[in-house]
Amino acid sequence: MCLWEEFECLNRCLDEDYERLSRHLNALSVRLDKNEVEVQTVVRGAEEVGNTQRANEEISLLKHEVLSLTSQLKQLMSSFWAAREAQVDVSSHFIVDHTSAMLVGTLW
Repeated sequence: MCLWEEFECLNRCLDEDYERLSRHLNALSVRLDKNEVEVQTVVRGAEEVGNTQRANEEISLLKHEVLSLTSQLKQLMSSFWAAREAQVDVSSHFIVDHTSAMLVGTLW
């Protein structure tokens, strides 16, 4: 085999290697792009989980606040109705002149 033939053979081998490496690099590039999309999806998912956890914590705090306010409201309503009943009980024993708002007498 002459030097020129060896050169052409080597050149073909290099071209084949180049083509094979080029296809391999393209396949790796496609896989890299897919992996990048997957990573972005995972990152977005993690951000959403973080946002969901923060939202759940805020909801939990709001629930506790609502329960506390509801309890306070029940206590106030209970006190209000107890005071109103006591007022009705007391006022039912007094005779009041509504025109002058003066105590006229008691029913005891």
